[in-house]
Amino acid sequence: MNRLQKIKYISLLTLSGIIFMILFGAWKYTISVAESVFQTDTIRIKQSFNQGIKAMEDISTAFYAFSYLDQNMNQYKFGNFATEIMQKNLFLINVNFYDYVKKNQRQDFEKKLKKMAIGNDILEGGEDENSKIKTSEVREFYLPILFVNSGAMKTTYFGWDINSDKTKKDTIDYVIKYKAIQASKTFLLENGNVAVELFIPIYINESKSELRGIIGVTADLTQLLGDEQWSKQVEITLTTILSGEKVEKDIFRRIDKDIQNKLILSNLYTENYVDKFGQKFGLKFYRFLTLERINFGIILITLLGCIILYILAVYLLITYQKLEVSNYKLEDANQFLEERVKERTKELALAHSEIKEILDNLEDGVLTVSPDLIIGRTYSPAALKILELTELYQKDIKDILFSQLDKYNEENSRHLFTLGVLKYADDFQWSLSSSDLLKLVNIEVNGKNKTLALKYSPIFFNDQIQKIIFVISDITEILALRASLAAKDEENSLKETILKENIYSKPENLMTFYKENDPRVESFSIYKETIKDADASVMLRDLHTLKGSARSVGLKLLAKKVHILEDTLEPIRLSLVNKDKNSFTINTQELINLNLLYKNYREIYKELYEKSNGNNAEKNALEILEKLLLNKVNTVENILKWMEDFRNKNFFSLKNLFFSFTDTLNEIAENLGKKIELKLPEWDLYLDSKISIPLSEAFTHSLRNALDHGIEDCNSRLEKNKNEAGILELKYEENNEAFLIQIVDDGRGVNTKKVYELAFAKKLISKTYEQCSEDEVIDLLFAPGFSTKEEISELSGRGIGLDAVRNSCEKYNIKCSIISKTDLGSRFQLFIPKNYVKYSISKDAKLVMFKSA
Repeated sequence: MNRLQKIKYISLLTLSGIIFMILFGAWKYTISVAESVFQTDTIRIKQSFNQGIKAMEDISTAFYAFSYLDQNMNQYKFGNFATEIMQKNLFLINVNFYDYVKKNQRQDFEKKLKKMAIGNDILEGGEDENSKIKTSEVREFYLPILFVNSGAMKTTYFGWDINSDKTKKDTIDYVIKYKAIQASKTFLLENGNVAVELFIPIYINESKSELRGIIGVTADLTQLLGDEQWSKQVEITLTTILSGEKVEKDIFRRIDKDIQNKLILSNLYTENYVDKFGQKFGLKFYRFLTLERINFGIILITLLGCIILYILAVYLLITYQKLEVSNYKLEDANQFLEERVKERTKELALAHSEIKEILDNLEDGVLTVSPDLIIGRTYSPAALKILELTELYQKDIKDILFSQLDKYNEENSRHLFTLGVLKYADDFQWSLSSSDLLKLVNIEVNGKNKTLALKYSPIFFNDQIQKIIFVISDITEILALRASLAAKDEENSLKETILKENIYSKPENLMTFYKENDPRVESFSIYKETIKDADASVMLRDLHTLKGSARSVGLKLLAKKVHILEDTLEPIRLSLVNKDKNSFTINTQELINLNLLYKNYREIYKELYEKSNGNNAEKNALEILEKLLLNKVNTVENILKWMEDFRNKNFFSLKNLFFSFTDTLNEIAENLGKKIELKLPEWDLYLDSKISIPLSEAFTHSLRNALDHGIEDCNSRLEKNKNEAGILELKYEENNEAFLIQIVDDGRGVNTKKVYELAFAKKLISKTYEQCSEDEVIDLLFAPGFSTKEEISELSGRGIGLDAVRNSCEKYNIKCSIISKTDLGSRFQLFIPKNYVKYSISKDAKLVMFKSA
């Protein structure tokens, strides 16, 4: 080394020494200034930290006061209040109200969710990325989400039970047990910031005896501690002792990125601890000293001569230091990334194993489908079993599930169109179109018909559908079981109806009904598919008589079924009236079904009455016998003869026959909006049982026609100065050869003009109206096919009524006629030969026995 070099080195060393001394002095001076600033910043950061904690405490108090004062809190009130608080405190992320629901209150809470249209059930799960939201299991109590801040309405699973979140359960248990506000463990938000959730217990009264719910307030600690001016060139670390642990851990750290590329000469440190919300929070504060904080004024004045040399030396030093720092950071980053990759690989392997285990144990078929409707690698074994396939990967879901659909069906067409346009759809498009997807599909698998229930769940990435999860359930057996149960229920319901109608009807009326109609119904089974016009006329007449009889004794279902059958045979009736055919084709199965229904009625009647020893008739007979014995005019011989005929059922009571229609007539009157008064005679006639059937038919049609056509409604009667209730009365007179039985009403009478016009239109008469007598016109009511009703009902309108009555009566030489006066009423007359009259009992219980007896 030469002398110049020595001098250069000595000068450089001397200069470096002097500069070092100056720099050392400046550094000491800068440190002293920085320390004074740090003391000020320490006070400010402690105040800011305490203010942040105080703000969260004030927010907790505000929510507690709001919930306590407003006992009728709803989503609107809570959402507005929460949103207002969040606008004032920007570090708040979410505010939720978790309602306290006991096990016995669950149904009421779920009804409330449905009424608010925000959910159906209390839910659980979803605490990590591998779990699913599902209906909650039965628990002693629940804490489901009921209210949220306004901005979270669309993204919230209403009804989700936070008590099912394992990560927060310890904190929730602490809140309920100690009735105090508690903070949860910190957690990461989607933006990478660190957050903590405060749980505020809300009670129904001041005594805190009954929990109303818990308010959860989520605070962003990063935003709370990172936006102040004092945060520049600093490192802030938030620590706490987590629940269940003993060692203090860092839960939040913020480092000013501006210092990463600057020379750090020194750093200063302070810490502050605060006990709040059941946890101890510690704040550690580092201040970094950089060249920007050094005052170079004195140094520049003294070092102008050697500034260039010094700058070069400093530049080399700084460059070297930067390279060293960058190298260390790069090595640390590489090591961190390697460890993170290993951890993530283990997590993915574990998640894949758990998903496979879940899929293997599902009864429903689950598979994932791409937007192009191609099945992916992930599917459950149940899907293969349901679809009876050995492989699903890379197959088109349309070919498997939807290839058998009728494409011309509107619903199927919408379904297929929707599947085609959902490729890369966003959440909004999915919500609009997914309702058009089929929920049920019928397919044939290896010769077997199956009904599959389908559910769809989209998976979004960057707001676009990346996959669709199909959940397939085979409900074929369930639907078959439901159908079987429905058929049994229908059969039981039919038997119950028949039983009730037999019970509620009078036994003596039912006995007469079945006696009259057993041969009539039995004749239905002999008809062939092709019948002649005469047989068709008899069949229609028998059906109409059966319907009227059934209705008169209260067998409504039977009457309704006959009415429906008459509707199907209406074309035949019209053809008979018009006389345009002499043979007809009928569906004999409908007659067979009616026969079976009638037999069901008959069997139940036998179980109720014929197999028991009922004494109602004998009781009535004893009452009559007592009255006969009290009248000394009656001879013992006549009384004994009456008793013998009663035991042998050789006669029937005309009074009882009339009385048997009471309930039916009152019911019909109520349906027609009319009122009636049935006047029972104080006398009675006992007639030969041979004519019970024709007289029962005559009474059925005449009473029904009187009520339907003759008796006016209440308002019309009042306008005519009549009593509100129409009168139906039974009268009789005796003449030389017959007894005259009359059914009398005080209605509007027969409209002879209308009767004539209808008969003329049906070609039942060729004379003019003026050429006809009144009796001749009225007698047209007995013409075959005649009806004054323009519309057919269960009550009347078929035109198969009085003609059938007259035909039946004439077989026993009983004559039928009608006498009518406008607005005074009508009289239906039956002239019964005396040979059919056995006894009469007068008002004073005088018994008369006729020779024919």
